[in-house]
Amino acid sequence: MPLDTELHKSAHKGDIQSVRQLVETGEVNVNQKGAQDRTALHRAAGANHVGIIIYLLQAGAPVNTADRCLRTPLHWAAISGHLDATQLLLERGGDLRSKTVSGMNPLMCAVQQRWHSVAEAILEWSEGCTEDEEGVDGPVPSPAELCSATDAEGKTAVVFAKELGDVPMQKLLKSYIPKQPSAWCCGGGAAKQQLSAVAVPPTAEEPTMAPGHSRQSGDDRVVATPVSNEVGSGKAADGGGGGGGGGGGGGWFRRGKRDSHAGSDGTQRRVLGL
Repeated sequence: MPLDTELHKSAHKGDIQSVRQLVETGEVNVNQKGAQDRTALHRAAGANHVGIIIYLLQAGAPVNTADRCLRTPLHWAAISGHLDATQLLLERGGDLRSKTVSGMNPLMCAVQQRWHSVAEAILEWSEGCTEDEEGVDGPVPSPAELCSATDAEGKTAVVFAKELGDVPMQKLLKSYIPKQPSAWCCGGGAAKQQLSAVAVPPTAEEPTMAPGHSRQSGDDRVVATPVSNEVGSGKAADGGGGGGGGGGGGGWFRRGKRDSHAGSDGTQRRVLGL
């Protein structure tokens, strides 16, 4: 098992002079693996030594190099809660899609450790990138993609925050997740199916009812009722004449469960069906 070199130790302590000397003399390779296969860049990121991170990157250290657990320097910055290191590594191409052996992306690492400012910085960086902008290892994922990504157990960053009881973190994450449009206001498929089961649109077989005709549904009779302009005249409203006249057609009374029809002889008779 490899051990940390003097370069690893100097990078972790923040000793920029020793780091420069070790790299420039060639005493230690900038990408030399140490304990857990970490490099000097991992150690500097985990300790928030921004100056050393910049130097090591300029000296050729890969920004997304992974240790034994597949943690990148960005993972280490997020785990340790170092905002400056996180922002710098993002600017230099740190991969937000990269996952550890347990499936954790850098956002999940920040959420699990309750580093709100780091989680917010990651989400803001993701949101600020254009759709066609790419990092060193591919397109930058959207905030929604980061929040919906799952680890090896199928957990998302939101689930981690919920399990921790971290309400502010939950609110932060959910603010970057687009809300699903309401099916009822936007005509979603489920709503259409429900509406189609309830609504009864008119059919071609149902012509417009003329005065004097009715349509029956169960025990309820729907009757077309012409309205008379002769209010208070004592005449029944119909299309042919007064209720007691000899125009032939009787006048329909208004709709009810049981409607009556005024016959030409002036008597009332029940409508029982067509």
